[in-house]
Order: sequence, then C-alpha cells, then structure tokens
Amino acid sequence: MPTSSAATARTAGYAVALATCILSMTGSAQGAGDLVPRIQASAGEITRLMGLLKSNDPATRVAAFKEIIGANNPALADLAIETALASEDRTLQALGLRGGFRQVRSLVAKLDARQGGAASQSVVQACGDAVQYMVEKYSFDSGKFDVRGQDHTGVGQVNGTVVSLTIEYGCSFTGTLQPDGSLLGLVSAPYKKGSLPATATFR
Repeated sequence: MPTSSAATARTAGYAVALATCILSMTGSAQGAGDLVPRIQASAGEITRLMGLLKSNDPATRVAAFKEIIGANNPALADLAIETALASEDRTLQALGLRGGFRQVRSLVAKLDARQGGAASQSVVQACGDAVQYMVEKYSFDSGKFDVRGQDHTGVGQVNGTVVSLTIEYGCSFTGTLQPDGSLLGLVSAPYKKGSLPATATFR
C-alpha cells in the first residue's frame, strides 16, 4: 500500500512528537541536551514501526500491529490503532477496531423510528429508542465482551469490522464500523417483532 510523501511527513512529525512526550516523562531529570539524541533515536524507531504498519505486504502489516499492541506502550498503541482504522486494508481496520475496543467503556445505540408504523412501535416498545450499555470483561484475543444496562445484561462480540450484542430479554444489535467511528446497523426485537435502523457510538 503506497504511502504519499505528505503521509510520510505526517508520520515522521507524529513520531518526533510522540518520542518527545515519552522521553520528557521518563527523563525529566536529564538536561535538554541529553534528551535530543534519545528523542531522535526514538523517533526513528517509531517511524520505522509505522512504516512496517503501512507495508505493501499484508502479513507484515498484521504482524507489526500485533507487536506494537503487545509492546505495553499506550501512546504507540494509540498511534497504531489510529493508523489501522484509517487504512484501506479491511483486515487492518478489523484489528484496529479490536484494539481500540479495549478503551471502550460504554456503547450507546439510538434507533431510527422515522418510518413509523406498528412494526416500528413494537421494536421501540420492546427495546427502547435509545439505550446505553456498559462494556465489561472485553477480551482482545476473542473479541468477546459482556454488556450491562440499567436493569439487564447481555453478551457481545467484535468480529472483523462488525460489533454485535444480544440482551438477555431478546433484543439484539448488529452494526458495521463507519468512517466516522460509529456503528451503523439494526436493532432487532425478540419473537420476530421486527427491526429498525440504529446507530451506535462508543464512549
């Protein structure tokens, strides 16, 4: 996947800023002169890692993402997730979503009931027109998580760029990741009472 000169320059700028931030926190007792070589070396390493994340080889991109996420460096992980989500590689986008989901604390789903009719009312009555679920016990490896609402619980799954969840009383939501970071999909009521378009956002 070719990288434009503008994107390369932007990545290099991010690398310097990130390296400066990391080293200023870990080496505050040292003088500025001591930090400059370390910042430059760290920025070079970050640029190299980001280059691997944008490699033309899909296997290299996936391997780079997994290594960066597992390196216990939150700042670098955030940069990798942002890069993955902005990629045109659907596999890398899926990994970005799975990695970014570790930071999700809740998911808010809002139904679109503008089409009206008895079926729409059945879904709203069964599932509500806007609900918030707390996300708990998320596993990066499996993509599975638990959800907890005001008076009910359920389970969820991140699979590729799709997030789905099912509540204990039967309502379910399945949404696909959109460019703006939201999920667009359907909320379905139990007992085949129908479904409505819905948008979910993360918090």
